[in-house]
Amino acid sequence: MRLGDDEIAELRSAAELAGLRLSGYIAEAALAAARNTRPPMHDPLRDCLMEVLSAETQLRRVGGNLNQAVAALHATGTAPAWLEHALGATMRVVARVDETIDALGRHIDRADRRRQRDRRPPST
Repeated sequence: MRLGDDEIAELRSAAELAGLRLSGYIAEAALAAARNTRPPMHDPLRDCLMEVLSAETQLRRVGGNLNQAVAALHATGTAPAWLEHALGATMRVVARVDETIDALGRHIDRADRRRQRDRRPPST
C-alpha cells in the first residue's frame, strides 16, 4: 500500500483520535470497510477511562506518601514538611476524578436519551 505524506498525516490524526497506533488503526479501518461497519472512532468513554486510570495511579502514589507522613508523625511528633504538598496533590487528583465522573455521567445521559429516542415508534 502506498500513501502520500498528506494521507499518512490524516491517518495518524484519525488513529490518535481513536486512541490507536497507526498500524492498528489502518488494520481496524480496513476490516471495517471490508465488513461494511463503522471504522474505529474517538470514544469519550475511552477518555474517561484513561483519566480514571491516571487518577488511580496518582492516588496510589499519594496514599503511599500519606502513609510515610503518618509514620513520621508517629515517630517524631511532627508532620513532614512535604505533607502539605501531598495533601494538595491529593485534592487536585480528587477534583480530576470528580470532573471525569461528571463527564462520564453526561455521556451516559446523552446515550440514554438517544436510545430512548430511537425506541419511539415513528409518528404518523
